[in-house]
Amino acid sequence: MKYIVDRIEEDYAICEEETTKIVSIKLSDLPFKIHEGSIFEKTGKNYILHLNEEEQRRKAIREKINHLKNISKTKKDKL
Repeated sequence: MKYIVDRIEEDYAICEEETTKIVSIKLSDLPFKIHEGSIFEKTGKNYILHLNEEEQRRKAIREKINHLKNISKTKKDKL
């Protein structure tokens, strides 16, 4: 099951599962440090951090934001 960290609250990572279900995972249960936007997977008893997938996701989001900014700017220029 893959998880995306939505936020950190005290000693818990509040994560969204692939199914969009929200779950809390104790930070002490994870063998690595995480932050908002981290993507990791639990396979059996092991956790795997997906750094490349996180970077690809961040890049896609940046591209969408830039695209929306350009659309907005183009509309303002036409007024």
